[in-house]
Amino acid sequence: MFCEPRKSKRKIIHRRGFPDGNLKIGYAWEPITYKPPRPLANQIEQLKDCHKIFHDNSKLGSKSPRPEYYKMFKFLREGDTLVVTRLDCLESSLEDLIDTVCSIYINKIHLQVLYYNIDTTTDTDGNIFNVFDALMGFMETSGDRN
Repeated sequence: MFCEPRKSKRKIIHRRGFPDGNLKIGYAWEPITYKPPRPLANQIEQLKDCHKIFHDNSKLGSKSPRPEYYKMFKFLREGDTLVVTRLDCLESSLEDLIDTVCSIYINKIHLQVLYYNIDTTTDTDGNIFNVFDALMGFMETSGDRN
């Protein structure tokens, strides 16, 4: 499976009122099905250094619509950094997570995952081990063993 770059036809959200250049964009999601729960307020507090924070609260489970998630991806630009507290804030299945991280990489957006100490804005050889460790942790908490 290969990720394709996003099409240029996507609707662009204007970024008036934000500084020029690369921004740190935070995303928080509180799916009610995850144990232990990760309260939205705690995630937002951890993302306080971001220029803008998008957040969704899934009252219907992990497959419910997340409108702020899609707005966030329309807001992101090449060179920006997407900041999340954990990988499961992005996707609820390993396959979807890999597709999303691949899309982020192809669109030249950096990824920072606070819990796993992943920061793709720094080029260090040890980062790949953090990614593998984070994926294993994701599989353990989500119950996805494939």
